[in-house]
Amino acid sequence: MSFKERIEEKIVKSRDALEEVEDNLPETFEEFKKLGLIKDGIYKKIEFAIQNIIDINFSQRIKIRSS
Repeated sequence: MSFKERIEEKIVKSRDALEEVEDNLPETFEEFKKLGLIKDGIYKKIEFAIQNIIDINFSQRIKIRSS
């Protein structure tokens, strides 16, 4: 898999994770507070998306330095 393909894959996975969170987010903060363990899943999806963005940034820096 090329560098570009890896980056594109991370972008797609991040977007999909955030769309899933958005689609399943309750209407109010009060409802969100009552979710219990489901909140952990939402936080994990957001964490996954953020980590992919960090990985992209880190990968680009490494590629630039090795060029």
